[in-house]
Amino acid sequence: MDRLVVTSGRMPNPDRRYEVAVTADAARLLRVHLGSKIPLGVVGDVQSTTNCQKCKPTFHAVVTVVGIVTTSAGLIVDDADRSPTIFATPAFTKPLLRCCADPTISFLQISGGSRNVAAVETKIAPILPRGLPKLFSPTASVSEAVAQRVISPEAIALGVFGLIVALVTLIIAVQLLGRQLRLGTDELEVVRALGAGPTTTSVDGLIGVVGAVVVGAVVAVTVVVATLTFGSSLNTLVQRPSLYGWNWNVVMSAAGGVGVMPLKQTVKEFNADHDVAAWSGVDFAQLQIDGKTVAVLGESPGAAVAPPLLSGHGFDSKGQVVLGSVTLAQLHKRVGGTVRVSDAAGKSTTLRIVGTATFPAIGGQQHTELGTGALLDYRLIPKSARNLFNLPGGGPNAVFVRLKTLTNAGALARLNKIALVLQRAAMDSVGVVGVERPAEIANAGTLRATPLYLASALAASAVVALGLTLNASVRRRRRDLALLKALGFTQRQLAAAVAWQATVAAVIGLAFGIPIGIVVGRELWTLFARSINVVPEPTVPVLSVILVSVGALVFANVVALLPGRSAARTSAALVLRAE
Repeated sequence: MDRLVVTSGRMPNPDRRYEVAVTADAARLLRVHLGSKIPLGVVGDVQSTTNCQKCKPTFHAVVTVVGIVTTSAGLIVDDADRSPTIFATPAFTKPLLRCCADPTISFLQISGGSRNVAAVETKIAPILPRGLPKLFSPTASVSEAVAQRVISPEAIALGVFGLIVALVTLIIAVQLLGRQLRLGTDELEVVRALGAGPTTTSVDGLIGVVGAVVVGAVVAVTVVVATLTFGSSLNTLVQRPSLYGWNWNVVMSAAGGVGVMPLKQTVKEFNADHDVAAWSGVDFAQLQIDGKTVAVLGESPGAAVAPPLLSGHGFDSKGQVVLGSVTLAQLHKRVGGTVRVSDAAGKSTTLRIVGTATFPAIGGQQHTELGTGALLDYRLIPKSARNLFNLPGGGPNAVFVRLKTLTNAGALARLNKIALVLQRAAMDSVGVVGVERPAEIANAGTLRATPLYLASALAASAVVALGLTLNASVRRRRRDLALLKALGFTQRQLAAAVAWQATVAAVIGLAFGIPIGIVVGRELWTLFARSINVVPEPTVPVLSVILVSVGALVFANVVALLPGRSAARTSAALVLRAE
């Protein structure tokens, strides 16, 4: 079950009626801090069932904030699960049971953990009052599972970055080692004494130096472009909700997804709104699929708005189902196989798996996630599960709405007006909700700047390595440079020769490194996207690649200045004295 963790202040005294603790989200929303006084109104049973907007609260009090807390689920950044909450004391809530009881939540510590939830549910269900909604959710295990899903992709991303850094470090080490191996002149004299001519010794030196420069340039450009491609794809994922299941713009839901929309009025209002490109009604529930409790979305076959597919196709009939990739793996099934779907009443149906999808973090307490969930015909969900509180209306729990344009403020204003119309008809709260990010995406957003920092560090390392290699080249070729100077080369021409060496290496590095880097970056991103069950859509940062190209040419010539100056100052007399 969820546990409260005090981040500041203390827990309220259970015997003090007007002490409360609030979550950090509630503190930000209400703009309160420790010691703040909050006017708190509580509605009664009649008001909650009749949706009396202008009625005064049945009970009113001013409470004091004595603690800022978080829950175990709140430690995981998930927009769907984060909700501002006020925790009152038993002394405050006990008198309200006679007038103002709403849905009651009880937490149980189950021996054996989540694997025994089904057994406990079977024992408890028969003794609860008939008609009472029963929602069983292993909150602690759900939080742990989400935490594992969040940690895994971040570890993979950091591992990829670490691998890139290790590769660059290895290449630089090889370059430096080659430089050290070729610095000595004694070995060169021995080779000459054995009969090697000028051509042989020159080629021997050039192969090592030019090879080190060219290979280093190619690898440097490859890793920088690959890193930028990975980072660009990460930014695209965070900025495009359709890639992580939110294949619509807003959701209009009744009572946060546990109420029902008025069917006829819903159809009328959305079909008449010219700003709506497409919409689909949806129901939220939990069903048993091959004996495993799975959060499901219920829609009509061939719905206009549905979660984005990863493989296969959407369900076109009542006998088909689309699963999340994680759920598919947990059931040890594959697309084309069948599963058995059962409800709480024991009624079961065999469905064929026709595809996989990435699911949004939306629904009830145990809701669908990126790779977890099922999309099936809403008629497979019992009416009692679709309408937990037996409310009039007969419509869906929520509506997925895709707008024609995202920047139209008037469209959102009209949706809010529709929500008010439906709220009056439903006799329950109806609200419009924007994008809710799953924990993986919210957490991945914290890594968005990391690839840019890494690419900058790699580029700086490449510049340093190029400078060292060019300097080694000048030292190694002092005799050749002296001969050129003796033959009439000016200092400017000698410096230009070093600059051209750097430029040629940069051009070759760009010619090979850019396409290789794009391919590597796209493949790394595809692997990462599949690991968190989102739509793998890598993007290439064209502007960044152009800047890398220009920067590589500029910096190659900048770092060639010092080695070029050294080459220009080579004394022909001193070097050739021994000749």
